Formats: sequence, structure tokens, C-alpha cells
Amino acid sequence: MALNVSYYQNRQAEIQTSGGKFLKLKNGKNTLRVFTFEHTVTEADYANGVFRKNDINAPKIGSVIEHLESHQRLHFQDKKSVPCEGPGCELCKEASRLMASSNKQEQELGKRLRAVDRYELNCVDTDNPDNGIQIATVPTSVFNRILDFLVCGEYEPEELFGVNGRDMIITRDSKATPDKMYQVMLRDGKKSAPLDEELIEDVQDLLNPEGNDEHPEDPLEDADEDLEDEVDEEEESDSDDDFVDDDDLSGQVIHFEFEGEVTQATIIGPADEEGMWLADGEDEMEYELSPDDFTVGPKPKPKAKKKSKKKVAKKVTGR
Repeated sequence: MALNVSYYQNRQAEIQTSGGKFLKLKNGKNTLRVFTFEHTVTEADYANGVFRKNDINAPKIGSVIEHLESHQRLHFQDKKSVPCEGPGCELCKEASRLMASSNKQEQELGKRLRAVDRYELNCVDTDNPDNGIQIATVPTSVFNRILDFLVCGEYEPEELFGVNGRDMIITRDSKATPDKMYQVMLRDGKKSAPLDEELIEDVQDLLNPEGNDEHPEDPLEDADEDLEDEVDEEEESDSDDDFVDDDDLSGQVIHFEFEGEVTQATIIGPADEEGMWLADGEDEMEYELSPDDFTVGPKPKPKAKKKSKKKVAKKVTGR
């Protein structure tokens, strides 16, 4: 059985345009070994949108496949993570209703309520291998970089993943510009030591968590606690003229530098539990920003340095 690379080539194109424990990526270096998992394809997978019938690389119902991730769409409501229920989701309906309003404040509330993407992976922290298999939730930028290694043609899946695979070095800097907040490198194969074969027994079927012998801890609950901790830390930090209260950000007009020019955008809401914010730009693009990257109000910071930022999300529709 092998990982279907063609499926992930299509998956990556979509992303670019559009028993374990939960592992949170910490600031600094995270050295992870990613594991694939076996899954028996069911009708529910198609009903839930995991696979699409019109995809020529989609697996047949009943087949046993090797898979990499579980994709989640989450709403953020009152600083809580709420899973999107897919077609018919009441929060999606409410977000659409608010965004269609003629009232600007309701439009901004609707944008804040929209769902965002997350990806769950089976991982081992190779700096702390005794912790065993853990479930890491990563943003789109990190998952897409992992797919870069998979679909580039230089590596076979078994060279990248599992006990004999290679370590992914994910460096997170919460104070960096959005395009540099997460850096993902592939550790040299000679430096990626083989792991214990028994770890394979603890790998979770992330598409069928009910079928696992041990359920992973709820990552959404942990994410909510992490967000509260980060807000508390910011409230306790020393304040200055540039300090921005997170509670006041939604709907605020902000300015930041992009490719040497001042860009104006409106805060939609939190991008994830890592302290990032989504902003809807006048150029009909969405930006993922940390509070240090922008200034609230009509004028940018007077001593702002030029920053080159990648646009990290697809075009906003319906404008």
C-alpha cells in the first residue's frame, strides 16, 4: 500500500487557491516526524466531503488507503473553536446572512464568523520521542509546505513519513512577519534517526476517530485554553502607544506595509488560536497578520520598516 501522490498534487492545488495527545507547535524549533495512517474508505467520507466523486484520484468505497491528514474547518465564536458542520451548517448560514447585510458592522461580524482551515497530523516530537504519537494541528502554510516535499518528485512517501522517514523542522516565530512566521525544513536523512516500530501501533485513523482504541484529547478544547493563555499574557505585558487590545480588533481598520506600500484592510477576526488575525484587504485579498504587523487607525506606524508579505489566502468572493 502506498500514499496516493496524485491525490495530494490536486489537494495542494486546492489549498494554494483556496490514542494520541494533542501537540501544540511552540515558539522556536519543533522537530516532528509525520506518520501516515490506514483508513477504510466509507460512504460517509464522500458525504462529509473528505473525498469527491468527480476526482479521478479519489479512492473507492471499501478500499483501504494510506492517508496523511484530517482536514477541519472551524468557526471562532466568543474566542471558542466550533467545528463547521459542512452543508447546512447554521454558523455558515449566519455568517452568510451577516455578510449580506447592508449594515457594515454586521458584515464584519459575518466575516469574523466564517470558517477557517486546519490540518491534523499524526506526529512524533523527535526531541521528546517518549511522548509517543501525538496529534498536531497545523495551519495551511505548514501543511502546504509538507505537500511540497511530497509532490516535488524528489522523495518517495516512505522516505518522508513514518519510523524510517525524515524529520520536519518547523520553526515558529510569533513576532515574525506573516510570511516568515512558520518555516518548514526537511532534515537530512542521515540525521533523521529511525524510530521505534511499535509507534505504528499508536497511529490514529484521523478520519475515523471513533474507531481508534484510544481517543486523542480534544484539540479544540486545548486550542481554546491556549488562546485564553495568550490573551492573558498580552494583558499582563507592558503597554505602550502601539499596544492593541485584542478585544477591540474585530471590524477595526488597520494599515500595514506590503511590498513597500501601505495597505489598508479591515480585521475580520482571529485566524487561529496562535494569536494571528485575518484581515480583509482593499485589494480583495485576505491577510494573516500578527498584532505587531499592523497599526489600528488611519495612519501607519511612523517608523515602520519595509516588509515583504505573501498573500496567504485566496481572493474574497461576493464583493
